[in-house]
Amino acid sequence: MKTLTKYQQIIKHNLGILSLIIILPLFFMVTPTSMAAPGPELIKDINPTSQSGSSIYSLRAGSELLFFSAQTENHSDTRQIWTSNGTSAGTLKMTDFDRSKYDIQISNNSYQVVNNIYFFSIRRWSDNVYELWRSDGTSVGTFKLTDLPSYLDNRFQATGAGGLYYFVPWDDENYGRELWSSDGTVAGTGMVKDINPGTGSSSPHNLMEVNGALYFLSGDDLWVSDGTSSGTRLVANFEGGLYRDMRLITKVNNVIYLAYLSGESIPYQLWRHDTNSGQTVLIKHFSGLLSDTTSYTAVSDMLYFIAKGSEAEAYDLWKSDGTPDGTVIVKALNETNPGYTGWNLSNFNGTLLFRARDAEHGIELWKSDGTATGTFMVKDVAEGDTNSRLSCFTAVGDKLFFVKTLLYSIGGDLWVSDGTEAGTIDLDIGARQDICPVNFNGQLHFYGSDRSTKDYGSELYKYSFTDIIPTAPVISVTTNGTKVNISWRGIANAEGYTLLYAPYPYTGPESIGSIEIGNMTVLSEELWNGASFYVAVQSYRSDSVSEYSNVMLFTIGQ
Repeated sequence: MKTLTKYQQIIKHNLGILSLIIILPLFFMVTPTSMAAPGPELIKDINPTSQSGSSIYSLRAGSELLFFSAQTENHSDTRQIWTSNGTSAGTLKMTDFDRSKYDIQISNNSYQVVNNIYFFSIRRWSDNVYELWRSDGTSVGTFKLTDLPSYLDNRFQATGAGGLYYFVPWDDENYGRELWSSDGTVAGTGMVKDINPGTGSSSPHNLMEVNGALYFLSGDDLWVSDGTSSGTRLVANFEGGLYRDMRLITKVNNVIYLAYLSGESIPYQLWRHDTNSGQTVLIKHFSGLLSDTTSYTAVSDMLYFIAKGSEAEAYDLWKSDGTPDGTVIVKALNETNPGYTGWNLSNFNGTLLFRARDAEHGIELWKSDGTATGTFMVKDVAEGDTNSRLSCFTAVGDKLFFVKTLLYSIGGDLWVSDGTEAGTIDLDIGARQDICPVNFNGQLHFYGSDRSTKDYGSELYKYSFTDIIPTAPVISVTTNGTKVNISWRGIANAEGYTLLYAPYPYTGPESIGSIEIGNMTVLSEELWNGASFYVAVQSYRSDSVSEYSNVMLFTIGQ
């Protein structure tokens, strides 16, 4: 095994500690040599030739990688699919479509990451056929799954459940608009069930995952699916008719809540369906419920929502424990134009944060602990009676990020709040409200730019309030004949890895060697019969080094 010296100072600094690990041998906690300062950080300038930026869309986070589409020059003909592990070196282009033959579709609802596979679609110009593709962040794992009967409409939210990607192509000349799924393989991609047999459409919508199963609405009916035709069945029928509308709005633990426009004298109803017992129960009548999901959220075991009581003239903040008696008003907000408010109800560490209006301040950031006295404005973000246009509420750790935009603009400023007035601040960096930030491995990743350039929406950034230190990998070692294989799962914020090794029996610190192996997460070496070594791995960035991994001992031939 060859010894390199690029990281020799790091190795020497920790030789004493490492020798203890090897002698014991035990996993030993080590303080990293340095750490990065909190704050915004440009991940990669994908389109360095223009201030218009890389035009990122469909930003999604898996547990290991980010995925998105972007263009490398200032025109759409360069748009391709990209992936990133949160570092510049790990931000890579995954596709190389001939843009004279294919067009990458832009969607912020249809594209999802399921089991660390990114699902997206392209259009073939020759016959105007849409194709479903997948990528796992590798070249070999990026390929076409199937031709689609039609495009994936951005108004229909796709979702993942039970390891499957569920989606709804807009139309099919043979079956109409029906539910499809994919497990990421060619053979495992296709229509789940022709719910409305023949060319008619069942139009599945409001797709939602609950305990690994998919729940969705078809007309006024609630359905469940496990991804098979036989396992796709009707759960509840609400006998809807003309001008009646059922909305699957949110879930609280194992309970699904539904808003129903019944057509009766008091037309709105709040229902619940218990996925464990299978019971579907009417909770309460209202004279007004909202259909958008941002007007409902779960906080602990309670549902919070915006509604107009059966005898009320305006919309207020309500909560429900799923029972009629436990469905009560929290605070009178007296909102007569609820659709304009854009409530953005969000669960923030067990506290409700949302947008609401009062006469003195306009629409601003509010919070609630579930009581009237504990429901109040956090901060007047846009001072005076000017309304704050706040969107993209994204929780990361103990912070809530959001985007504040100007009227008639998609560009704005990134803000953060800890739920207090003093802790609600402008982060002095631009962001976009149409491509919301995502939480990736405890850091906010977003499409934004240095606000001083006035170019809101430029490149891929991340923001962290914690020291950015790569974590230590967990290694596994196998032998086959005279070959040893050492592997580990990649660390999202690592730029590379160093292998440390020492012979067995251990002869002292001078016998410890290192191999700098870059971005590889698998190392195979041909050794000799009887070779015996201790091995460990560290991940690193340019500004910090992780603790040591677990230490493994192997012997060739045993």
